[in-house]
Amino acid sequence: EEGPAGDDDLEIAWEVLDIARCLAERAPEDAPSKLFLADVLLRLGDASLESEKPQEALEEYERALALRAHWRPNGWRDLAEIHTKDSFALTVMEPPDLKGAVEHYQAAIDLLSRRQAFLLQVMPTLPPASALAAHAPAPPSAAAESTPSSAAPATATAAAAAAAAGAASISAASSKSDPCPPPSCPANREKAEREVADLREIIAELRTKVEDQLEALNEEEAARKALRELVAETRRRDLFSPPRLGADPRNVVNLGSAQTPASPPQGQGAPAAPVLQVRKKARVVEVHQTHSFLNNNKKTTQIKQQ
Repeated sequence: EEGPAGDDDLEIAWEVLDIARCLAERAPEDAPSKLFLADVLLRLGDASLESEKPQEALEEYERALALRAHWRPNGWRDLAEIHTKDSFALTVMEPPDLKGAVEHYQAAIDLLSRRQAFLLQVMPTLPPASALAAHAPAPPSAAAESTPSSAAPATATAAAAAAAAGAASISAASSKSDPCPPPSCPANREKAEREVADLREIIAELRTKVEDQLEALNEEEAARKALRELVAETRRRDLFSPPRLGADPRNVVNLGSAQTPASPPQGQGAPAAPVLQVRKKARVVEVHQTHSFLNNNKKTTQIKQQ
């Protein structure tokens, strides 16, 4: 919600989340506490991004990413979510970091691809939903209630107890050998198929975003290259172009660390080389004309004397 009321709500939410962060940071060093802290940091990052503070949001996202990567490395979808948030924060910064955004998008694609590969691997071993529905325990009937000592309930109870004991032993063995919990697995084959289809769409959308960011990055690099070429051409033109008559001697041409003064105007200091050549030619022509005039006068005088 925009306006003063929306700003007040956002500030209250940020204060509550900040208190939650302080409490979570004092919690014991265990997975539930640290994962809760990561969730709080994510919400703080969202609040900072909503307040147009992408740099602060990026810092919160990075802390949440480090916590989740340490305490739940197999939570591929959760890690991919943080990478996409990082990418968005980098694109709205001033100036935007498009290269960093592409790297985070690519990391999210890799994580989701790992989740997709895991589901495809375990999908054949999952039971179909129809089989689970068929083996679901039926509600107790009046006849069953009247005969509690029947063999079927006893058999089902024994099977359930054996399954629980086996699951407990597997969980204990996995916790001793690997402190990280195994990846979450869908309950049946249909749920796995739906998640695979969902992941396929998300990956395709992220690849489209990567292509858009790469295109924008290439356009930005082309613009910078054109600007550098224009500056170099301007400096080259100033270096090799002939000096202009009447130029201000205070103007200089910057060439890296050296500074070459421009030609001074006429009447101030030494004239330019083309001006000297013109004046020299004019003087030679004037001398020749004077000699020709004197020779003609001399011949005319000699003729008159004869």
